[in-house]
Amino acid sequence: MKLILKLSGEHPELPKEEIKAVFESENLTWKTVKMLEKERLLIIDVNTGDSRIREIINRFSMVKYAGKFLGIYDKNSFHDSLHEIAIEISKELKKNESFAIRSKSQSLAEKLGAAIFQLGFKVDLKNPSKEINVFITEKYFIVGVNLHLRRDFNKRLPKVRPFFHPTAMHPKLAKLLVNLSRAKKGDRLLDPFCGTGSILIEAAIMGIECYGFDISARMISGCKENLKFYGIDAKLFVKDSLNIEEPRFRKFFDAIVTDA
Repeated sequence: MKLILKLSGEHPELPKEEIKAVFESENLTWKTVKMLEKERLLIIDVNTGDSRIREIINRFSMVKYAGKFLGIYDKNSFHDSLHEIAIEISKELKKNESFAIRSKSQSLAEKLGAAIFQLGFKVDLKNPSKEINVFITEKYFIVGVNLHLRRDFNKRLPKVRPFFHPTAMHPKLAKLLVNLSRAKKGDRLLDPFCGTGSILIEAAIMGIECYGFDISARMISGCKENLKFYGIDAKLFVKDSLNIEEPRFRKFFDAIVTDA
């Protein structure tokens, strides 16, 4: 399946490294079709189908948009090929499904929408069955079907948790660290300095079995409170991580992730 990904602009390399780590953890092979650095658009080909890819892409923390890639067209020929492009897009629509075209160019969106409408499909700009995105670059128009990433970090910000500490990590960064560790669903992950539980929360949401140590009994108590708030279960211990039996833990845990 080919995907188009809009990468976050916070760092030039971390989004690509996160994508690589997630696919490796899921034992998927993939290749780059095209990378447009200026627009931070990455087109890739992944050896899996639609049902599985929807779950996997929601692991990404540094991807702003993910869509099913439909085509890349030269700007000079796009308008002359509207009918053919509309036919290709229509193959993604079922008989009774509605659609909307999203683009920075209102004129382009109207013309392409009209071409698809003429093929018998209903336009619904507020609540479409499928959202078609047209990205505009210096040389190309790139078309994709929005796969609608879940972006609910605001629900897990440190300030909305019952136990707060100013050193708590933003959930987006915590999720990135978990992904870079290449941990996957069913793995055992340890945060040896778990604090308020930022890393454990993001890992548990991914289906990872979580363990947390902290030398502070207060932090462990607060971490338990935060995990309970999100309905998350993890094994927490008041423990000095500088005095653990390293070889035994290396065998037991699949990943160790911390921000200490």
